[in-house]
Amino acid sequence: MKKQYRFIIKRFRDEDGQSALEFAIVLPILLLLVCGIIEFGLLFNMQLTLDHCAREGVRYAAIHSNESDIEQVIADRVDGFALMGDADVAVVYSETSHRRGDVTVTVHAVYKAITPIGKLIFSSNEKLLSCELTMKVE
Repeated sequence: MKKQYRFIIKRFRDEDGQSALEFAIVLPILLLLVCGIIEFGLLFNMQLTLDHCAREGVRYAAIHSNESDIEQVIADRVDGFALMGDADVAVVYSETSHRRGDVTVTVHAVYKAITPIGKLIFSSNEKLLSCELTMKVE
């Protein structure tokens, strides 16, 4: 009878599957963190790119205010940036008759989530990003 108890006690002290069980418990939390970091990093990168596009567009519009198709030229320049996809550009001059005063460039783009975490955070799997900058016309 003592042999049977020794086998049972030895069986309960065996720790062969402990690390696999701990890994199975921690893995979903680790994946949640990694996907969240990736998603917000890409979102932040796209917002910074959008800011740079608007800055370049408003600078171009302030210097080249005499061009008639200024909005199309700026849209073409903005579309050249990586990760932007299709961006909407709006150029508004404060004094339209002489194109003096201030110029405002607004750039809108849609960020599409790529990880499952981003798809949970953004209800429609997309987030609208925008940037608006104003500069004096030279």
